[in-house]
Amino acid sequence: MNDLYITRPRNRSIALTLSLFMLFLASLLTARAAGEPPKEGGIVDGPVALPGPQQPGLSREPNESLSSSAVRTSSAEAENVEFVGHIGGPTEAVFVQEGHAYIGEGGALTILDISNPSSPTVLGRTAVFPNIVGDVFVSGDYAYVAADYGGPSVDYKGLRVVDVGDPTHPIEVGHYDTPGSAQGVYVSGTIAYVADGESGLRVLDVSDPAYPTEVGYCDTPGNAFDVHVRGSIAYVADYLGGLRVVDVSDPYHPSEVGHYDTPGNAYAVYVSDTTAYLADLGGGLRVVNISD
Repeated sequence: MNDLYITRPRNRSIALTLSLFMLFLASLLTARAAGEPPKEGGIVDGPVALPGPQQPGLSREPNESLSSSAVRTSSAEAENVEFVGHIGGPTEAVFVQEGHAYIGEGGALTILDISNPSSPTVLGRTAVFPNIVGDVFVSGDYAYVAADYGGPSVDYKGLRVVDVGDPTHPIEVGHYDTPGSAQGVYVSGTIAYVADGESGLRVLDVSDPAYPTEVGYCDTPGNAFDVHVRGSIAYVADYLGGLRVVDVSDPYHPSEVGHYDTPGNAYAVYVSDTTAYLADLGGGLRVVNISD
């Protein structure tokens, strides 16, 4: 058994402080035992009056008290909980095509009718994915969703494929769990290019949307956040790695052929003709000539 040592206070001021504290504690316990309200600075147990103006979202009558049981969920109530839906959420992605806007709304893909831009209306919404929608690309009757952006799940990551042939009833038909964190997606023909965070650029065959399969990849030095494809070249916004230029003429063996180090953190990329436009976070908008 360990010995317990009690040391004597080194000076009288410390001893006096300890004595006053013990007297205060004794008086507080005595008052509580007698049912008296504690003095200012004491500990409150039981109903508590809420002074001051009413707080947003809290409905009560003036001078109404609120007990701790009213704001604390019992363990019995919390044991069996089930997620039943959500309203709204952070919007991290948008794709516009033929009068429709496809947006990431929290963990779901929402389709809007924007034929009247001043009054967009909801046509349909998918069930909630395990993670937040970070990017979306629509090709034909399918929406390809990078749904691993800041979400809680580690079991269902990567690319989700959604049938949007009927925009009022979009439904997921396939998915592929990428090894990294799917942040961006671009589709060309039957090939989907996924910016997969720390796992670089992943190349997927989506000729069968229900069963996407990986056919190649190119590991980038940074974190791949976005990708844009022009012809046989994929341009990857690689965060600290800047802009990476990848030859994808052979999807099974993509290879880097060039790069441009941006001053900030390359976060998003769009390519038009011979110019790449990079959202470079702290580095602002960078305009890069990619003719060579």
